[in-house]
Amino acid sequence: WGTVVAQEFAVGQPKGLLGLVLDGALSDGPTYIQTQWRDRISKLPTFTQKLLRKLEDDQDYDSKLYKEICDVLTHHFTTRVVPYPDCFTDCFLPGNLNEVIYAKMQGKSEFTLGGVLEKWRIVERNASIVVPALVMIGEFDTMTEECGQQVVDSIPQAVPLLIVPRAGHCKLLDEPQLCCEAMAKFFDDCGPKRGMKRGREEGHTQPPGVAPSGGT
Repeated sequence: WGTVVAQEFAVGQPKGLLGLVLDGALSDGPTYIQTQWRDRISKLPTFTQKLLRKLEDDQDYDSKLYKEICDVLTHHFTTRVVPYPDCFTDCFLPGNLNEVIYAKMQGKSEFTLGGVLEKWRIVERNASIVVPALVMIGEFDTMTEECGQQVVDSIPQAVPLLIVPRAGHCKLLDEPQLCCEAMAKFFDDCGPKRGMKRGREEGHTQPPGVAPSGGT
């Protein structure tokens, strides 16, 4: 939920912030889950959609069937690399994922919404962000184009939404070269305009940096 934290941080107009990179961002919880079902899960066979909906209505999140469906959805919409990279699978090893925190923030899976994010919204407050922002989504991201565009439209100096082809939510795994090139260009464009050179001249050991953000 790095993009959530980044937006909450940026609306306070902290000193030294030059820009934001928001990777797979949302600015409104209900929009995120509604468009995910409309634009992503709706592409699955009708039988699977109905089965997933029933499992969610029954809150049968720990069933073998629910986990099997989530694994299929993860391959479609989270990371599309086959096989999964070690850095992705390592996140789910025993002791690496705090399921209590995850459920209280997100809900029981990537494809449902509960906890803090269920009613979270920052669209209106984003008008106070005074730095440039790059918002990236994957072509098959769990964050839909509408979800990403909502973030772009809410930040006054956001550049046009970047849709990374062939990528899911973990676009830095799926298409790292494309993402790095886009971010490098954004850093080059916004850095000098926001006072990086002045910061170095004033004797800072580290210039004010662009605040990257991302992930689930």
